[in-house]
Amino acid sequence: MTDHGPLLLVGLADVASADPGLVGGKARGFAVLREAGLPVPEGFVLTTAVHRAALSDSGRVPGPVAAEVARMVAALGDVALAVRSSATGEDGSDHSHAGQYLTRLGVRGTREALDAVLACWESAVEARAMAYRAHRGQEDLHDHQA
Repeated sequence: MTDHGPLLLVGLADVASADPGLVGGKARGFAVLREAGLPVPEGFVLTTAVHRAALSDSGRVPGPVAAEVARMVAALGDVALAVRSSATGEDGSDHSHAGQYLTRLGVRGTREALDAVLACWESAVEARAMAYRAHRGQEDLHDHQA
């Protein structure tokens, strides 16, 4: 886990031990699959703390986090990435946010990764996603990450 004060990026291998308030359901699902020994590609999670910081920084990924994303993307090598948005309270017994937030596939390199993160975050404020959360009584945007 990489710590920049309140700004955290969590590798998929560390998601299971991360604070549940920092990572969403998709990341937790990948962690369960990894623990079961199933093949899960390497990756990392920008936590809800990063999203909160971005909201207070005009929607940009803060500089130290962008640098860490660059380091982690470089460590993964020249592979196509999937950038998916998730939320800590995304799915439950009476609701599912499947399809509400953007997913970008085939992302390559740091610039594309950061652009995809911003696009995923922006999808959380699109009308259909906001209406769905309002209908479910889940209007807190701070619980989203990419």
